[in-house]
Amino acid sequence: MLAQATPTQNPLPIAPARRLHGYQLALLTLTVVAQLLVAGTTAVLYRHVQDLVGELPKTVVAPATLGGRPRTDGTTTDALIAQVMRGQPTWHGTAEVKAFYGNPEAGLLLHAVAGSFNWSAGELDYLFYDLRVGGIAVYDVAPVPAGPLGGQASCGQVSDGTTIVCAWADPESLGTIVWYGSSLDAARAEFIDLRGEVQVVKPMSEW
Repeated sequence: MLAQATPTQNPLPIAPARRLHGYQLALLTLTVVAQLLVAGTTAVLYRHVQDLVGELPKTVVAPATLGGRPRTDGTTTDALIAQVMRGQPTWHGTAEVKAFYGNPEAGLLLHAVAGSFNWSAGELDYLFYDLRVGGIAVYDVAPVPAGPLGGQASCGQVSDGTTIVCAWADPESLGTIVWYGSSLDAARAEFIDLRGEVQVVKPMSEW
């Protein structure tokens, strides 16, 4: 009887690395270019929309919440508002808001006025001086970024180190935000966003 032959176990050949054909490479290149163009167009459009919004007439409002803090009323918060307003002049603008948000130990006080103004370069110096006259001496006042709404902005702190004051001025508004139970770094970090909630585009009926 003849012995049965054992089949040889030949390993499978290693598949060659895939190569992109010319048309595949061209298609991939076009896809990448298209994505870049879309991203670039989106960025340009976003900047254009920002510019358009920046040119629209603005006013100031006291929203129901500010930085996630609910608006609150009461004897204590009214007294804090009166204290901040003590040294302020009488404004002749188109809108003025005064409000308190959160609790007195860790809340926000807002005062802002809208109108058509021609502020000098040192307007915020006068504002902080008025606060001092009213009994709120703010130290270490220094310029901070004003954000997309423009103008000038500065922040400083009261001697207790936990009361922070930031203010802004531009041709359409002047505003002050006071933080109670906060830090200078924390206040500066959210100042631009809070200002954006207060200084908004006017309703079209008021243009």
